[in-house]
Amino acid sequence: MGKIGNWIFVCFLFFFVACQNENDTVPATEIDPEIQEYVDRFVEEAELRNVELDLKGLVARFNNIQGERVIGQCIVYTNDSREIVLDQQYWISNVDVKRELLVFHELGHCVLDLGHNDDIDANGVCVSIMNSGTASCQLNYNKTTRAEFLDELFEQ
Repeated sequence: MGKIGNWIFVCFLFFFVACQNENDTVPATEIDPEIQEYVDRFVEEAELRNVELDLKGLVARFNNIQGERVIGQCIVYTNDSREIVLDQQYWISNVDVKRELLVFHELGHCVLDLGHNDDIDANGVCVSIMNSGTASCQLNYNKTTRAEFLDELFEQ
C-alpha cells in the first residue's frame, strides 16, 4: 500500500472504532462489595431451586435516590445490560434481613425479569417479595418465612 492507501486505511479504522455505539457491548459485571454478599445469596438460592441466572453485565451500586419511598431501582439499558441502584441511606439504616429483601427484590426485576406482584393472602399479608410497596398488605419476610417467599420468587 502506498501513502494514500495507508492514509485511507487509518481513516477507515479510526472511523470504524470511533463510531462504534457503546451500547453495542455489555459492560463488565460490577457489583459493590457490600452488595456482593447478597447477590451471592441470591445465586445460591437460585441454584438450590435449579434456576439458571445470567449476571453478565450486571452493575449494582449505591446512590442517593430521589423520590418518595424509592429505595431501589432496576434500570435496563438498550444493550440489555442491567443496573441496580440502592439508596445508600436506606442501606445504612437497616438490618441484614431488610437489605436482603431489597437486593432480592431488585434482582427479581433485573435478573429474573419479574414485574410487581401485589397479591395478598386472606390475612392481608403480601404473598411475594415482588410487591410494589404500594399495596395495602404487610410483608412478613423473616427467617421463618424466607424459604416460602424465595420458593415463590424463583417459581415465577
